[in-house]
Amino acid sequence: MTVPYRYPAGRNTSPQVPQVKDTGYIGSRDGSGESTRAKVLLMSLLSLILTFTVTLFVLFGPIYSSGAGVLQVMGYMPPGLLIPIAVAGVGLFHLRALKIIAAILMMFFAIIAGFSVGLLYFPVVVLMFIAAFRRSPAPEDAPPAPMSDDEFWNQRL
Repeated sequence: MTVPYRYPAGRNTSPQVPQVKDTGYIGSRDGSGESTRAKVLLMSLLSLILTFTVTLFVLFGPIYSSGAGVLQVMGYMPPGLLIPIAVAGVGLFHLRALKIIAAILMMFFAIIAGFSVGLLYFPVVVLMFIAAFRRSPAPEDAPPAPMSDDEFWNQRL
C-alpha cells in the first residue's frame, strides 16, 4: 500500500502557473525566443563588422606619427590582424559557450595588443560580452505540478 504525498502545512495543493514578471528586458515572451535570438545574432554580426572596420582603419588609417597606416609602413598585412576577425567570426555561432569564449579571447587580444592597436578593439569586446550574456526570455511552460505516488505510477502503466 502506498501512502499519498502530503503537502507541508499551508501549501495549496492545486497546481498554479507561476506568473512571469516583465522586467523590462527586450525579448519575446511567447516562449520561442526568436526576438532575443535575432538581437543576439545582430549584435554578433555588428561586432564582426566593427572588427572589420577597426582592422581596415589600422591598415589604412593614420596610426603612425607620420600619418601612415600599417600597410604603408610595413608593406604587407601582419597576420596578427586576422586574429580578431577570426575570433569575431566565432561569435556568430549560436552556442552561448562559444560566444563567451570568443569574447574572452577578444578581450585578451585587446589587452595584449593594448599598447599598439588593442585599445581600438575594446568596443568590440564590450559588444561581444553583451551578445554573450544576453538574457534569454522566460519560458512559457510552467513546471509540472506535484503528484501523488499513485498518479505517478498510473501514468507509467
